[in-house]
Amino acid sequence: MNEFVEIVLGSSIIIPIAIGYFGIDRVIELTNLGGLGLGFRTMPFLFEQWGPIMSALAGVAFFGLLFFAGITSSLAMGTPVVGFLQDEFGWKKGKAAMGFGLIILLMGLPTVLFFQQGVFDEYDYWAGTVALFVFAMLEAVMFAWVFKLDRGWEEITRGSDINVPRFFKYVLKYVTPVVLIIVFVSSLIRPVKDDWSKLSLSGWSLHGESILGQILHKGIDYNNTYFANEFYSEVEGTVKGVILENERNYLQIDGANGSSTSYLVKESYEVLVKPDQQIAKGEPIIKGKIINKVFYSDMARILLVSLFIVICFMVYYAYRRRLKNNTL
Repeated sequence: MNEFVEIVLGSSIIIPIAIGYFGIDRVIELTNLGGLGLGFRTMPFLFEQWGPIMSALAGVAFFGLLFFAGITSSLAMGTPVVGFLQDEFGWKKGKAAMGFGLIILLMGLPTVLFFQQGVFDEYDYWAGTVALFVFAMLEAVMFAWVFKLDRGWEEITRGSDINVPRFFKYVLKYVTPVVLIIVFVSSLIRPVKDDWSKLSLSGWSLHGESILGQILHKGIDYNNTYFANEFYSEVEGTVKGVILENERNYLQIDGANGSSTSYLVKESYEVLVKPDQQIAKGEPIIKGKIINKVFYSDMARILLVSLFIVICFMVYYAYRRRLKNNTL
């Protein structure tokens, strides 16, 4: 029911409204930034049409419920971590909760401070998509082949009120691991333009959305260095000019398809283009001490890998302690 409400009802509300107000091209552009951008741009725009009073009430109700949904899910996910710290390290519940909260704060701050630089999207992709799938694949393989499916099947059916069909035993052992491995490998080495005929032992060009392509920043043709003295346009279009939005200056470029792209212009930056000027991809538009998004992307990845290493070390340390105390 939870997934039905979130996916079916949520998308049935947001997507038609987004297409109606923004158009299909703009919606495609927003979805490339993630569902978060779509929801947080569409719903405020919708509420604004309802007048000052109703828009305020609807905004508080919608985003208030969204906040409580997120915070309760976070607490539910944090309970196993708190329990782990209590059981394996002897921490009291308050200390374990504070430790978990501190880790969440430190890991979450970059997504707020550098949201415009894509740190949140990196977290969402690597932790919420790739890692979720990889661990599901490893869990399926370990359950069926390491833990042994006969033992696992005994655990599944022990004391159950409903007899699980034996058909699923073979699905768990053969179908699920194989399908997950095929999907993972395909996502890992996905070729450019999805042309699988180009695969060869001598190598092939990776798709920008493949896992290896994401790691190597294959989808970034311009602004692909950490630091630069010039920023290059990533779109073709007409320069509208520098606009003020949320007390920040942005250089806006209108594309031929009606979409617009904005780039942050700091006080120390020099704008190299003029209003109504036609520009092409790769043309320098801003000059200054630029820190490109690839820097923030790699720093976000390093943070996630560091967290994973710390978790692995803590689990290994707890395992060694149990082995030493003969409490496994």
